[in-house]
Amino acid sequence: MSIISNDRLSDVVLRERKIISRNVESGITNTVLCILIKQLGAVVSFRRTKKTKNTIKMMVPEDLTIMGTMMYQNDLIEMSDLLIREMVNEQPINRERMSDKQYNRSKESWINNGLLYLLKKCGYNFIIRQTKKAKLTERFVKVSSISFPSGEIINEKRLIEIGMKFEQFISNSFKREQVLKVDSSQLSALHIPEIKDIFVDQQHLSYGCFNKQQSTTRSIVVEYQPLFYTQNIGMPVVVYPLRYDNCYY
Repeated sequence: MSIISNDRLSDVVLRERKIISRNVESGITNTVLCILIKQLGAVVSFRRTKKTKNTIKMMVPEDLTIMGTMMYQNDLIEMSDLLIREMVNEQPINRERMSDKQYNRSKESWINNGLLYLLKKCGYNFIIRQTKKAKLTERFVKVSSISFPSGEIINEKRLIEIGMKFEQFISNSFKREQVLKVDSSQLSALHIPEIKDIFVDQQHLSYGCFNKQQSTTRSIVVEYQPLFYTQNIGMPVVVYPLRYDNCYY
């Protein structure tokens, strides 16, 4: 009978926690993208990237067109700043002082936060999970549930399941192309009962609903819960060009 040292056991536990945390982050971000495409008619471009072995792969959009307006990653960075200020009541990290490593590690946080802000502006709601603030990189805002305008609420476990299904569908849709453009018609084959196909009357919506002067703080609830779980579970003002290294994961 082999004996596992305390140090090795701690490494195993830490590794498991990182995998679980990563799956929560990627799964929910992917589900937000799925909602934007299936229910709000967004058209999103994804670039082919390396597959992940033990975790859900976060699908990072190259660009996104919604309600006639095209947004790029820089626009999502600006929206991330708004979310951090308005909903988390913090100041965004100063990008000018970041090292290349810190900058690259913050990419997914900016994309995730920007997508959440966009979803909020389209009438959806979510509960923000309280997590420890990062000192050198941007906070990755985590949510424990998403509420639809219809009143339906999807809990965290189901959000992760949907995000995994979405990631598998998109990854399998790549053939020889390096960039894949996805719209609601393609996702109609992805059966997710909670996320009905387009229901928004887009004639009554415009990019004006993303006016950065509109505060959204009052309708956000902050939930204090542990970070880890069991496995059962366009408004650009200043342009910050991303440093592409093809290593999001």
